[in-house]
Amino acid sequence: MEGDPEIAWRVEALRARLPPDGSVPAELSVLGLEPEAGRCPSCGEGQPYGQFGKCTLCCLASVEVLRGLAGDRLGFVSPEGVA
Repeated sequence: MEGDPEIAWRVEALRARLPPDGSVPAELSVLGLEPEAGRCPSCGEGQPYGQFGKCTLCCLASVEVLRGLAGDRLGFVSPEGVA
């Protein structure tokens, strides 16, 4: 996952949408589109089989952002920071 440009741009876009007060929005989304079959409501890219909800890449990016926030708040060391 690390270094994947398709995840990296999503992570940066999600981080940019975080409120300055440090709170976490109920829906962490790049574009915040209305749900629609066959389209990711976060990035807008198509999804196979008319699926609803975030695409896999947006889910992975959301997890990375949330793990970063949890680590910042709780003093966790990211796996990358472990020797």
